[in-house]
Amino acid sequence: MRYAGILTAVLALLLALPLRGDGHSAGNRVVMSSHKSTIDISLSYDGDRIVFFGLNPDPEAQLVVKLVSQVKPEVLLSVKDRFGPVWMAKRQYKVVGAPLMYKVISAVPLDKLMSPQQAEKLGLGYAALMDKVQIQLVRGEKVPGEEQKVRQALISLKEAQGLYHIYIRPDRLRTIERQLYMHHFSFPPTATEGVYVAETYALHNGRVVGYGRHQVTIQKVGLQAWLTQEARQEPLFYGIGAVLASCLAGLGVGLIFKRGGSH
Repeated sequence: MRYAGILTAVLALLLALPLRGDGHSAGNRVVMSSHKSTIDISLSYDGDRIVFFGLNPDPEAQLVVKLVSQVKPEVLLSVKDRFGPVWMAKRQYKVVGAPLMYKVISAVPLDKLMSPQQAEKLGLGYAALMDKVQIQLVRGEKVPGEEQKVRQALISLKEAQGLYHIYIRPDRLRTIERQLYMHHFSFPPTATEGVYVAETYALHNGRVVGYGRHQVTIQKVGLQAWLTQEARQEPLFYGIGAVLASCLAGLGVGLIFKRGGSH
């Protein structure tokens, strides 16, 4: 395996750390690490994948891992209705509190591991996630029961962008000797800069017996970072520069086609 050497070396160090309790349960700490904790976004960035690994404190426990972005951008979603022969956007909703990215991996269906109340408490599953999301009507007349359709539309949109997914697949959460584990999360090009928190829960008989947390940071570098900094610090000059650059680019394309047409 590509990361087997990394897993063995890092776990040899991690196993020397003392296990301690946490805020989620009175159980032990789930030791976590990753093959890298920073993703650099440049002009050529087209996504990345990070391998996570660690130690399960209870060999009898099932693991569930979750990745959530701390960034929670507002999302506007429009609902269309038929108006004569055409479809038109009649209502618009603002979704507040939904993380940019949300992914869960489990070898066993979540409802087989815990109660709905436990899932809601831990924020595991789409139902638990959507309970914390606010839907606000910003345009049009409210239609009873439509908020649930908006929540489902948000999930479908995020899944299409590669930002949301719930994997119930044993092959995505591999275990070695019943305690060492490994999995990976893919970060699509639509993942923006910010902090992403990976959490691992060890569950036994519906109870959390271990918990671990690890952070991954996405940051812009090079020209991407410089352009973002200029846009924030000097928005006026950045806007003027962007317009001039567009004009020059258009002029250049026009000259190229003009020369090409003269042959």
